[in-house]
Amino acid sequence: YYELEVEYFMSSLALDLLSTLTRNYLWMTPLTTTPQLESENAEQLSERIVTVAEKLEQCSCSNYPQPGLPALLGSGEDTSTGGGGGGGRGGGGGKGEKGALARVTRSSCEIALEQCQGQQSQLAKHVVMNQL
Repeated sequence: YYELEVEYFMSSLALDLLSTLTRNYLWMTPLTTTPQLESENAEQLSERIVTVAEKLEQCSCSNYPQPGLPALLGSGEDTSTGGGGGGGRGGGGGKGEKGALARVTRSSCEIALEQCQGQQSQLAKHVVMNQL
């Protein structure tokens, strides 16, 4: 057996069009790749979700104590408004917690948006490729 040379015929106009599309729009890459199905991205997604869940748990635990905790502390103060004296969580702690909660919310929205866009992309590919 020996290797045969393979040549494709393409008109100059088609060649120019294909090179322009490849150079300017990289149309082949989005059609041939599926980032959501790659193992690295799946692992990274899991790590991001775990990180967001941990941060959300920290925010919710500091803002909303577990049942029975105020009774154990014997404190009748409402710490969720930032009022009350003493401790390092007095007046300034509420703003930091709200900022942390806003960052966690933003991160979770980014993850959800990325997943929605990936699903839309997959659906568009399916429609385009299966309708031909």
